[in-house]
Amino acid sequence: MLDSLGLLLPHNLTYDSSLKPILKNIQSCHENLETGDITYKGSIRNFVIAANQHGVKFYGSLAKFWFGNNVQTLNYETTKLALDELAELSGLPIHKALVYRLDVGENIVVNHPALSYYTYFGEKNNMERIPFKHGLTYRNKRRESVFYDKNIEIKKSKFKVDPKLLELNLLRFETRWKGHSYIASYFKVPQVTVQTLIEPTFYRLMISAWVTEYDLIGKYDDVPMFEDGVYRKPSEFTKQLALMGIRSMGGFINVMDQVKQANNRKAFNTTQQYIALKRKVRDLQTVRDRKVANVLLAEVNTKILDVLRYAV
Repeated sequence: MLDSLGLLLPHNLTYDSSLKPILKNIQSCHENLETGDITYKGSIRNFVIAANQHGVKFYGSLAKFWFGNNVQTLNYETTKLALDELAELSGLPIHKALVYRLDVGENIVVNHPALSYYTYFGEKNNMERIPFKHGLTYRNKRRESVFYDKNIEIKKSKFKVDPKLLELNLLRFETRWKGHSYIASYFKVPQVTVQTLIEPTFYRLMISAWVTEYDLIGKYDDVPMFEDGVYRKPSEFTKQLALMGIRSMGGFINVMDQVKQANNRKAFNTTQQYIALKRKVRDLQTVRDRKVANVLLAEVNTKILDVLRYAV
């Protein structure tokens, strides 16, 4: 579930003021001409390192660090192992680092291509809804929730993954929190460190928050959805639209009354037109309503809750 992390290890928590423990991972050095601060930059696998007299920052995907891709997702046990290995390779007390960026995400195996689902996700309070080519983002200054098609990312990135994964429809849902103070206040704790992330209670709290962020998104479950057979028959599709139109106008009695009023106003050129329209409305009363429950939303709702159920 944990994906990208931004970590800050303040200077007073590093083992050595000369930053020797990480020098073997440094590839470049940059000087700020205004302040004179010197920043060393490098990487440990995919994690970017930036170190100066203020401390050491780490940023990267923990899933990619551990698996080599973020198609596979971390569970509680592999999260602990990955963070332990990052600490060992860096030579620094990573578990004391403050978390300033926290991404939690999961790939949901769905029955249809991811694009089929975005239409049914509505607005979210205090967040801007931003559709993009292969997904949907909700964003404010401190938080994001994102849906996107994981299959497309796999193909673009050329990750080495089990070919069977490419046969699945993968809907990715992530929530991203930004800023250490905001993260701490959101989760109602004094501070969030790497050690906090691997405490069982907090780990489950993160997954619960991920589910809550999904729940807070408005759902268009009243958007018309018909049985699949309707779409293959234009005449049947037209009948279903007419049936919905009649209901939106107050039902058959109201619609028939409007037809009669139109006749009283002499809106028809001939009596035959009036009779034909009445017959058409009556015929629609025999049409079977083929609107069905929004199975796509029900599917995602269930699978999001399953993630929480098996989180720890």
